[in-house]
Amino acid sequence: MEELGVLGDEGEKRSAGGTLSGQEMKMGFCWMLIILLSCRLSQATPSKCTCDDESIIHFVPENGSIRVLVPCPNVTGVDLEFLLYKDREVIYDDTYGKEISHGWLDVKLDKNRENKTVGFILTKATTESQGIYICTATRTYPPPYRKESGQGILLLDERFRFQSSKHNSSNMTAERQDSRETQSYPWIWITAVALLSTYSLVVTVLALVNWMKLKKTDCQSDYINTKPRAPRGNKKKRGVQNPIPRYF
Repeated sequence: MEELGVLGDEGEKRSAGGTLSGQEMKMGFCWMLIILLSCRLSQATPSKCTCDDESIIHFVPENGSIRVLVPCPNVTGVDLEFLLYKDREVIYDDTYGKEISHGWLDVKLDKNRENKTVGFILTKATTESQGIYICTATRTYPPPYRKESGQGILLLDERFRFQSSKHNSSNMTAERQDSRETQSYPWIWITAVALLSTYSLVVTVLALVNWMKLKKTDCQSDYINTKPRAPRGNKKKRGVQNPIPRYF
């Protein structure tokens, strides 16, 4: 009967152990949710975009032309090369004082009093001249080798001005709506993380309490099922026994 009781106690231990593992699984799942929500909260915070260099925009009239200066970087030296790019294509070249127009007759060099190149002038920029213009300066002598780019000039048709203003206004309204939504989202995520953290803490404490109870029960059952040792003083003293002959 005692052995059956021991088996019954062990069966209860196993069932209790299964309950503990289930609570541990719940606790692990809650902690995973907290980690995922914290990552989502960090992504929900708005980030700012910083742009280094911005091109200057010039709007060209539909039935006319304008005069535009494309500035070059301030680079000094003996051997200098100035290149004018339109959409990554060289349209004018000033290498060591020799000018090459590449078929563009409406481009002139702009030099200062010291006869140094300051930039390129587009004398008659029309709607057909739309694009991005950039001047690069390269110094080959004296060393070290140096190459820099000037500020970009963007030529656009004047009709794009009204479209861009409408587009900017729509972008401003969209950004305001996004900012309002992003301001409300973090509080929701913070509340969810706080609730899940509290729930996970409670589950962890309950699991620890159950584990302590099970450990105490194991110790008590081991103590009860331990067989007592026989006392040494109750053993009978046996003298020397003489063997009885087989045939008397």
